[in-house]
Amino acid sequence: MKDALPGSYPMRVEIQDNFDQKAVQYIYAQIHWADPYIQEAYSQRIIRSRDWDDLRADDAISLAELIKMVIEANDIQKYNKLIDTEIYPDLPKTSWYSKYMVTADIHNIWRKGTL
Repeated sequence: MKDALPGSYPMRVEIQDNFDQKAVQYIYAQIHWADPYIQEAYSQRIIRSRDWDDLRADDAISLAELIKMVIEANDIQKYNKLIDTEIYPDLPKTSWYSKYMVTADIHNIWRKGTL
């Protein structure tokens, strides 16, 4: 087997044809360094997606997504009351992230008005 590239891992692949003939091949699979961390966060429901393929290690995330991950990872109780638009004028009442941003403000993770 030739030398692996950084970030690749050796895998043993066994192939069986219709005539029960087996062939074994060793290949290197290219895996992003962050994939195990993403899988762990996904399994603990810190990050969510309708499709696993939507989660990519090099994609940018918004401040709201980061705040949500911090709150979910630390098991902080989310603010579940109606959002006061006078106190939080830049947060839409019906947005998925509003309760996370208010929670972050209450726990001094984020300051209102900096979105």
